[in-house]
Amino acid sequence: MFYQSLTKLHEDWPINVASRVLTRQMLTPHTTDDAQRTTDKRRSKKLTMCTVCSDIQTYRQTDKQTDRQTDRQTDRQTDRQTDRQTDRQTDRQTDRQTDRQTDRQTDRQTDRQTDRQTDRQTDRQTDRQTDRQTDRQTDRQTDRQTDLLRLNSMLTIS
Repeated sequence: MFYQSLTKLHEDWPINVASRVLTRQMLTPHTTDDAQRTTDKRRSKKLTMCTVCSDIQTYRQTDKQTDRQTDRQTDRQTDRQTDRQTDRQTDRQTDRQTDRQTDRQTDRQTDRQTDRQTDRQTDRQTDRQTDRQTDRQTDRQTDRQTDLLRLNSMLTIS
């Protein structure tokens, strides 16, 4: 069981290597003369293992920080793009609405002007026709009266 836990494959390569080295050292028999040297080696290897582990943690932290920064940058870029697209759409809609309103106003003004001009022309024509008719009627009446007076005067003379 102890051997299996030490030789277990780890996700990170440095941990796997350190685990194999430590396993090999612990399974190698040591003599009593070498007891002090073995203890120093063990301390050294423990320190090495700690250094490897702390380096791995540092790498993981750095990776996390880099990932966070990348995520933030990506989020910012996405937000900017989305904002730009939204702004463009809003601007287009506003422009369309403004154009429609302006077109309607212009059409109304043009229609009013055209209506006024048409009304004026119609009024002038109607006035002319009325004036002509009135003038004709007046001329006819005057002519009749004049004719009647002449006839009367001729009858009176004869």
